[in-house]
Amino acid sequence: QTTENVAIYAIRWLGCLLLMEYFTHRFPFFAVISSGLVQHLTIAETAVLFYLTLKIMWLKFLLIWRFFRLWALADGVFVPENMIRCMSNNCSLEQFWKGWHSSFNKWLVRYLYKPLGGRDCRYVSVWLIFLFVALWHDLEPKLLAWGVLNAFFYVVEVLCRRVVKQYKPSAFLNALCVLGSAVYIGVLILVNLIGYSGAAGQSQLRVLFMRLTSTEGLTVLLVSGYFLVLGIFFMDYLKQMGCTASKDS
Repeated sequence: QTTENVAIYAIRWLGCLLLMEYFTHRFPFFAVISSGLVQHLTIAETAVLFYLTLKIMWLKFLLIWRFFRLWALADGVFVPENMIRCMSNNCSLEQFWKGWHSSFNKWLVRYLYKPLGGRDCRYVSVWLIFLFVALWHDLEPKLLAWGVLNAFFYVVEVLCRRVVKQYKPSAFLNALCVLGSAVYIGVLILVNLIGYSGAAGQSQLRVLFMRLTSTEGLTVLLVSGYFLVLGIFFMDYLKQMGCTASKDS
């Protein structure tokens, strides 16, 4: 049972649905990618296109899973919340995947993560788990690449956290962590673009990666990184002030 207000939850879901309808009507991101118009856009426009397309995909899954959660809540059954935070509001790959499909994550922890050794063997088991998840979606090279990249960056994240814990808190260490967090938001965007882009999207994605190596592309990356760092500082400030309620646990 749950004391969650079903009416408010339904209103919030309806608001997300209206937002989805507005975006798909006013900004046909998927149509632009499929049409091949990407090559006629500037690198900044292309980056914004792929970024917002990923957000639309996130919103699409949110609507699907929260609709059925709403149905369950209306029937008096409490189920885990999915899509807790998007990749722009989460600096941790581990926490992101815990909240993306939270109910599936709980299943993976119970039937794969713990039987494979839990925390003591996570550097090895994470590769098998992400491989299983990739195959669970479909047998495609892009999804296998998605799984390998997720496992690799998960191991890097865990190792970096172990190193950081050995040092005393300081302004320099905090700034370094914020910079790393900005990089990991980029990592989340990158791996999800690789894994969830369609056939047309994959070809256009290659065009984007090639153009990012140009002078204009590097400028776009630096400006984007600057604003990501500002956003992370702001999110940390809100957490310190107690203005946010986290459901990550």
